[in-house]
Amino acid sequence: MTEDTPISLLQRLRHRPHDADWRRLIDLYSPLISRWLLGFGLRQSDVDDLSQDVLQALVREVSSFQHNGHSGAFRRWLRVTMVHRLKGFWRNRRTENQLTGWDAEMTLERMEDPNSDPNLLWDQEHDQYVVHKLLQLVEPQFTASSWAAFQRQVLDGCKASAVAEELGISVNAVLIAKSRVLQALRQEAKGLVELDG
Repeated sequence: MTEDTPISLLQRLRHRPHDADWRRLIDLYSPLISRWLLGFGLRQSDVDDLSQDVLQALVREVSSFQHNGHSGAFRRWLRVTMVHRLKGFWRNRRTENQLTGWDAEMTLERMEDPNSDPNLLWDQEHDQYVVHKLLQLVEPQFTASSWAAFQRQVLDGCKASAVAEELGISVNAVLIAKSRVLQALRQEAKGLVELDG
């Protein structure tokens, strides 16, 4: 890999991270982790503490993460990290006799089953969220016209010919814009989210 070859966020974090890469990881995952933790009925102060714990583990351990080539490997690794931290939290709460009245540990156990409803929901929410955030991050790399062509064709589902007519550009320009944005998105998402097509 040459110095000019663009590499994904995950690859940069594993091989030669910069402060901007760490900030991007934290900015990307912090809101999602907090949202997931809130779903377990935790108080905001506990969510804040556990989010920091999960993010610290993520920062500490991401350099040793080895993608196994299976779809969703990083997502599963992140889930296992969070579930492990939550189990420790609930063990401490049980000891302190402060459980919230529902069996959080049972839900956590179900999340370890790759085919459980909570796990499938986790996977779907993760991928949608990460793609949405990464699109926001790559948008500034493109002209307004290119971004509009991509958005109308890919996100809004319009035909390339209709987009070309609407924007006053050639069909080829619409297709090139789509290709370039998707290429940038795939590159940034590599290892975090598997994108079709």
